[in-house]
Amino acid sequence: MNKLLLTIGLMFLIGIAIYAFSSSSETSQTTTQVEPQNPTYVDVEIKLNIEGRDISGKLVFEFPNMQRCQAEAANKQSFIQEYNTQCSEQNICKSIHIGNCSSYVDDKYLSMMNKQFKGSHYMHISDTTNTNERGVIAFWGLSDQESMNLCLENQKERREKNIVTECL
Repeated sequence: MNKLLLTIGLMFLIGIAIYAFSSSSETSQTTTQVEPQNPTYVDVEIKLNIEGRDISGKLVFEFPNMQRCQAEAANKQSFIQEYNTQCSEQNICKSIHIGNCSSYVDDKYLSMMNKQFKGSHYMHISDTTNTNERGVIAFWGLSDQESMNLCLENQKERREKNIVTECL
């Protein structure tokens, strides 16, 4: 079980790193004051098999417009590829994929972003310097206790002062 928690913990940190990096990039600095024109979403899907357990992770991020979303998705492609290579070498990753920017997001993830979802535990992420961007990280295939413990442990580890994480 320690390998499971360590691996999932790393996945949470990667999600936070993706969001923190995007929030502090030069692109973000130029769009911090932009009002949302048409919220746009991008997701990262992660499929793992650890100790015979299939676990899926989904990171969904909201941006104020399509241009901002596409810029951040393009910036993250090499990061995702690098992580995918490392993860595959450890024989625990089945796949990792960054989606296309879209104005559509599943109602489940939208309710998570609005802190209203009650189906499982997840981490809500926001940036105090850019209130038009937020995200959620959810894992499927974990017990309620594992999900909450994982979130709480990763919340202790976060380093970025402007990033606010909540375990819900």
